[in-house]
Amino acid sequence: MATLTAQTPQTQPAWRPRTNSLEEIIAQGRTQPAGIRGALAVACATGLLMWAAFTPLDFGPLAWICLAPLCLLVRIERPTRSMYLAAWLGGLTFWVPALQWMRLGDKAMYPAWIVLSAYMAVYFPLFVALTRVAVWKLRVPVTCAVPVVWTGLELFRSFFLTGFAWYHLGHSQHHFTPLTQIADLAGTYGISFVVAAFSGCLAEMVSGSLLLTWGLIPAHAPHGFLETPRRRQWQRLGGCVALFAACFIYGLVRLNGPEFPVGPKVSLIQGDFECALEHDEARWIEIQRTHERLTGEAVLQQPQFIVWPETMFRWPLLDTPPGVTDQELQKAHPREPISYYRDPNIRKRLSDLAQMARAGLIVGLSGKEMDLEEVRNYNSAVLVRSEEHTSELQ
Repeated sequence: MATLTAQTPQTQPAWRPRTNSLEEIIAQGRTQPAGIRGALAVACATGLLMWAAFTPLDFGPLAWICLAPLCLLVRIERPTRSMYLAAWLGGLTFWVPALQWMRLGDKAMYPAWIVLSAYMAVYFPLFVALTRVAVWKLRVPVTCAVPVVWTGLELFRSFFLTGFAWYHLGHSQHHFTPLTQIADLAGTYGISFVVAAFSGCLAEMVSGSLLLTWGLIPAHAPHGFLETPRRRQWQRLGGCVALFAACFIYGLVRLNGPEFPVGPKVSLIQGDFECALEHDEARWIEIQRTHERLTGEAVLQQPQFIVWPETMFRWPLLDTPPGVTDQELQKAHPREPISYYRDPNIRKRLSDLAQMARAGLIVGLSGKEMDLEEVRNYNSAVLVRSEEHTSELQ
């Protein structure tokens, strides 16, 4: 008797993980970028060198090489992992200690210090990104791209969001007077251009083996970087030296040219009050008397002008359009003490001070412009001219 056995088909899993072949694993490994460690090291090196070029260390020669480590991120063909984050952290390495003086004015400045540092640090990765476009897309040599992009960003941040024109690379060369003379032609930006060009040239001369050693390119891709022939490297170095020589010679000519006439003697006084005290009306008399006393001490040097710090004369000066009466202004702005702003003793105090000092006064104060529509407040200054018998406010 025959027996029939039912055979059920063996079920297969609906999904089976795909196993990469050895060739695929090798190919995938070759496409992996280098780690973040090398990028972070060179970015922070730039931040530290740049910080040392400015006060308090004020070692200006470091500015000529400070951008070179960061520029190595431009030479590698494939960005490292989190390269732009590393560049931003390198920017913080410079800006946080460089701007730490902001916290000294008032405790409320601590957040402003950190926020401004975080914003300014963005210019480090932005510099890397734009320079990489110039080098890898437009085929501009690193030595040329670096000063153009860096100086362009300095110009941009000097005006963007009202501008922050501090800590330009050229500012670090204030001791090097023959070079700084080109500022009468191109401003601080011209000095920054010359200084940045040397960093770009130095970065272009770094050998590819060092890029591999420093972890900027993966070991399995030793040719993933821009290599400049040795002859061209020396040509570009010669171009930088020629540019420096031209600026240096121009500076010497300017320094040995006709002497400028002696200008007026100016005394600067500083009462060293915390910013918070500016809004404490109980201390206004103390602030005023302190600066009047310092003005008296400055008079002993017989200056032609005496300059007070900003907002240290705490009583505002009011400026109104002609033909508008105080009654009309008071009706349009009932909360404004018009009679207080019109107090003649405010202007008389400034005039008397200039008369006693027998010098022109440049006094920082709050200015108010008021019409029937609005009130505008300004951090302003007034020039009080002293004559033999009269004084004039401007």
